[in-house]
Amino acid sequence: MMIVVRTMTGDEIASRLDEIAALRVVVLAGWPYLYATNVEYERAYLSPYWTEPQGLVLGAIHGSRLVGMCNAIPLEMQSCHIVAAFRARDEAPETILYLGQPMILPTHRARSVTEGFFDHAEAWARALGRRHIAFFALVRPDDHPAQRAVECPAEDIWTARGYSPVPGVVGELAWCDVGASEETSKPLQFWMRTLQ
Repeated sequence: MMIVVRTMTGDEIASRLDEIAALRVVVLAGWPYLYATNVEYERAYLSPYWTEPQGLVLGAIHGSRLVGMCNAIPLEMQSCHIVAAFRARDEAPETILYLGQPMILPTHRARSVTEGFFDHAEAWARALGRRHIAFFALVRPDDHPAQRAVECPAEDIWTARGYSPVPGVVGELAWCDVGASEETSKPLQFWMRTLQ
């Protein structure tokens, strides 16, 4: 059975909110995020995506089961620390669609799913009149003890689609890693593509 990527907005996101939040909890606990989160927090995080008409969640559906998701929203509606990272750039936040990192269960990861997320997100950005898409990539040290090899590094897909790191646009987020007792700050390198 094929995995189908589809766009969800408004009430459809709300109806699957627990399922989407639970998937995020599972994926975020793994590499490279190692993020100790919970369904309640993820439900709150997802709120703007179903209450804002220009927000969406892309779902990867296998049969009737959600096996992956990706969120997108106009950049100026994102958290202030993310918007602030772009303030010194020539591109106004109002021209950029912010794309969340694809979250796919390890058992269903495939390049075609990630490509499907980008296809839908880029179409959504064009429909909104956005000229750019940006997202952040968590930067972990090469010698991190939880480091693991992946068959197809995400950076290969991003680069092949025309995305590249934005020099000097680096943000930070703090969270408590799985198994840790205190929050630590993590660097986030932003990537962007100008749409044709």
